[in-house]
Amino acid sequence: MTAAFALMDNCVLLDYSKLDVGQLEPAFKELFEHSVTVLEDLLRDHAASPAWDTFVLPIELLDQQLEDTFHALTPMASVSIEWAAAVGACDQLLQTWTRTKLGNKQLLDGYRRLEAEATNADQRLILAQILRQFHLAGSALAPAELEQLQKTDAAISALEQQFLANLDTARGSWTCTLTERAALAGLPDAALDALADDGGHWQLDLRETTVTTILAYADDRALREKVYRAAASLASSLGDPGLDNAPVLQALLRLRQERAQLLGRDNAASMAAWVNHDYSVAEVEALLAQLAQRAQTKAKEELHLLAHLAREQGIDELGAWDLAYFAQQARRTDGTDAEQIMAAYFPLQETLKGIYQLLEREFGIRATSINALSWDSKVQALHFYIDGEQLGYIYLDLFGRPLKAPWPYFYPMRPRHVDNHTTLPVALVSCCLEPGDGQAEPMLIHEDLCKLLHEFGHALHQILAGNSHRRLNRVAIDALGVDGCEFVGKFFEQWCWSASTLQVLSRHVQTGQQASLQQVQNWLHSRSSWQAVSQAQQLRLSLFDFVAHCEVTAHRDLRQLAMAATRRTGLLTMHDEEAFIESFDYLVTGYEASYFGYKLAEAYALDAFEHYLTAPPGQQPPAQCVLEELLAPAGKRSLSASLQAYLGRPPSLNAYLRRYG
Repeated sequence: MTAAFALMDNCVLLDYSKLDVGQLEPAFKELFEHSVTVLEDLLRDHAASPAWDTFVLPIELLDQQLEDTFHALTPMASVSIEWAAAVGACDQLLQTWTRTKLGNKQLLDGYRRLEAEATNADQRLILAQILRQFHLAGSALAPAELEQLQKTDAAISALEQQFLANLDTARGSWTCTLTERAALAGLPDAALDALADDGGHWQLDLRETTVTTILAYADDRALREKVYRAAASLASSLGDPGLDNAPVLQALLRLRQERAQLLGRDNAASMAAWVNHDYSVAEVEALLAQLAQRAQTKAKEELHLLAHLAREQGIDELGAWDLAYFAQQARRTDGTDAEQIMAAYFPLQETLKGIYQLLEREFGIRATSINALSWDSKVQALHFYIDGEQLGYIYLDLFGRPLKAPWPYFYPMRPRHVDNHTTLPVALVSCCLEPGDGQAEPMLIHEDLCKLLHEFGHALHQILAGNSHRRLNRVAIDALGVDGCEFVGKFFEQWCWSASTLQVLSRHVQTGQQASLQQVQNWLHSRSSWQAVSQAQQLRLSLFDFVAHCEVTAHRDLRQLAMAATRRTGLLTMHDEEAFIESFDYLVTGYEASYFGYKLAEAYALDAFEHYLTAPPGQQPPAQCVLEELLAPAGKRSLSASLQAYLGRPPSLNAYLRRYG
């Protein structure tokens, strides 16, 4: 073992300053080769008579060493191209390790024998997870079918990478330079500053933040239309034919259906339901139908009102590029924009302190800042405790960098593990805030707050998962399903819709004074109004995703499927020209046939949070119940079972329907 990895410890953080990019791949390769040798010895000595302590746990330890080491190294990929290449090489070795294990029949037979004999509930769950991995790798297939599955998997992976590459290239190739500030009339000062270059001009691009800002605030209708059309045709036949993702997606859908059928499932949607959820295809279809019917009614009402508002301002026919703008106009009271006023009350560092105080006040969770040498000087490291007991660590990597993903995310770097030895969990919260000029403090708008609390919720889930085995503590889609993962993020996000909570969090950047409760209530009313169209657009994505993976021949006419999803959610024919599926990256990042899980997670989070706020006295304290019933179980039971235990009844959509009509 090299000195670099000797620094890895199960209960402390890695000293990133001691890593050397040239040593990374050789060191990881040494760990990989050591693991292969130990695995061979274990199979030789114990495969004939496998036992939990002498067969499963030692192999799990090999997995843990490789996976925890790799995930600790992953953030280095955002440091430089050289580090990204080195981390990529380690990823290839980790994938080789996984393929080596899943292709080993002797290993599979040992797990099967143990599953038949297991009486411990946790052990049965863990063995079921392991055997599911073998099944998905084709362990039950004849040699010819297995070869076909491997070719199909490789083709799917290549197409997913092509989809993302096309999207990145198309997005990066569009720019628009504006030389006059007047062309951006209506934009907040902070947005203008973010778009300004060093030459006194303003550079527009197709990043989500830029597009949403222009469509919501730019008074110049022609500019809104230009940006809308560029964004709505991204990576489609309306742009560069060589970057069209429609044929890529058609091939992907066909191959996913073939893969599902090779593995004994009717279609890709039923495969996703089996892997990620405790729901049937029929239950998902019924859920989406119910939500679509509600969305259609509300979206049509809102579009009618927006069209009336547009006519009052001389626009006879509402365009898709007008919707966000007039919705933003309608939210303003007395000619003021509550969002821009309230941004001054949420400077980043003060808001973080308020979040830590919220966690301690509500749940008894204490955060302590620690000095830890990380991959970037702006990254913060926090150590969390509850009742004096260590929970784990969370890194906060909150500012954008050139090689860093330009969207917020949570990354599970290390799950808790008690079997064999105790390992404290580590999680990463990544955002892409602008660092500000000089000493200027980044200011958070409501959307920033929601994203920050959402990803923080995921990280807390990772460090609060309380099982003894790491597999049951993994906060990941393949372990919990999209709904099981996203529920906790959505639950913590609800603090951003609590006026009393936001008032306590608020601190004016200049005066240090809290906002008044009335100011916060007005702000939240503004934020929650005129949401029907955006909700319909999100549901449209869920419908398209699920139906496209449910129908075996769906890939033959993607445009018709997209138009049907548009109509079912009440969006007007103007939306038919949107090539939204070609830029829908969730289709190729592990969420296929499961994107609906976001809406389900939100609905259940609203139900659970409302219960948290209104739980009658005399029952178990709601905060304790959240920790014990919603967070600690993690992969030990399904989300619906955890909600039943928490609520004392099945979860309901009523709170969601009250918020969104």
